Amino acid sequence: MEPPDTVAGYRRDDLLRSKLRKPKVSVRKLGQYVRWLNTLRVWPSALEVSSLHGEMRNGLLLCKLMKELVPKTEYKGLNDRPLSQRPAIANLEQALGVIWTSRRVNNTRVPSALDVYTGKQEKIAMLVQEIFEVYVMRDLRAPLNMSSMLEWFDGVLKQYDRPLPASSLKPPFSHLWEAFRSGVNLFLVVLHFTGQLATAVATNGDSLRADPAAPEAVVDSARIIANPTELAQAVHNTEEVFALLRACGIDLLWTAEDWVSFPDDDFVVLQLHRVFSHFRDRECAL
Repeated sequence: MEPPDTVAGYRRDDLLRSKLRKPKVSVRKLGQYVRWLNTLRVWPSALEVSSLHGEMRNGLLLCKLMKELVPKTEYKGLNDRPLSQRPAIANLEQALGVIWTSRRVNNTRVPSALDVYTGKQEKIAMLVQEIFEVYVMRDLRAPLNMSSMLEWFDGVLKQYDRPLPASSLKPPFSHLWEAFRSGVNLFLVVLHFTGQLATAVATNGDSLRADPAAPEAVVDSARIIANPTELAQAVHNTEEVFALLRACGIDLLWTAEDWVSFPDDDFVVLQLHRVFSHFRDRECAL
């Protein structure tokens, strides 16, 4: 018989610590959170994974982020130039107070103001993850919101004989990444609302705002590989459609390589929601 403090050869306290251990945020995942933060435009300079903890330490970034996510937020005596620990901690405590009181969060994933100020990177990454999950994904993942969005995509794609899998249209809304991975379905949505033109025209009638990195933002089905069988072909399709999305003013949360290589349900949902929000009130242009 095993001693009472062991289970199948493992000590009970080791098992308990294992279960309570907080999951780490991978560098790739943190990169997507940083990309999301940049699309919110709450900070004057572009954030990077390597500099995030440094930008967080004076509290202003976190305060601006929570003001964006909880618009009714009001701060009292916020220090705009916190050059020492005391005012920085005071700023951080105000932002953390919003996180604690405006939504229900996981206590273990919200660090102290001192942890953020001293640049504890793992805890800061978990904080960003918790904010994203609670203040962004919780509402987007609500069944009614998901159903409304995915039925809209399905309605568009059915017209091109590419309906979404039935499993994508009801909880738990699975296989979304697989349905959009090749870039073809996203392209068809853009094509549906912009039309296929020799020169790309935005859905509001203005010229597409071409991204400097992708000056040729042309809606041209000849550029799309209809049935990609190789990773490189899917990347090619995605690069084409991402250039179009950028030109339409839709912020991207992915690189083309990550889109086709890493299934990430949350960021797929958020990217689709941004496409949905941009086109849902528009008429078919074809």
